[in-house]
Amino acid sequence: MCGEPLPSADRLALKLVDRDLGLEFWIARDTLIGRAAEGVDLSGLTHSQVVSRSHAFIRWDANYSTYTVTDVNSRNGTLLNGFALTPGIAYALGDGDRLQLGRDGLVEMAVLVGASAGSPVACNHKAAPPAAEMPSTRTQNAVLPIHRNA
Repeated sequence: MCGEPLPSADRLALKLVDRDLGLEFWIARDTLIGRAAEGVDLSGLTHSQVVSRSHAFIRWDANYSTYTVTDVNSRNGTLLNGFALTPGIAYALGDGDRLQLGRDGLVEMAVLVGASAGSPVACNHKAAPPAAEMPSTRTQNAVLPIHRNA
């Protein structure tokens, strides 16, 4: 029913909050974000023209117990805490991070993870399950790429 808490799951809640309009986007599964993306569609944002159709991919990495973001060769790039991401490399997301899509800081999202994200409820199509507090993977807001052995 609408307004009822969603059941818990094996991953933490992740919410992106647009800094201009305050729009909230819940990440409930591995998700592509961009304009007209199948996952999180940002075409309604004020400066969406700087966001590629397929801009970045957010996924839960169970090996590291963290969400990651990967730029998927977007035209205008992706920045995490002011650091330009190398396309195709997964970077760890942490609570309080700033995710910028495109240039000039026109589309910037606050990243909320775990308890900071709050408890989503049913009837929110962007909803993710409620979560426990996530241990920090950051040292002074450093951007951490996640490397894998082939």
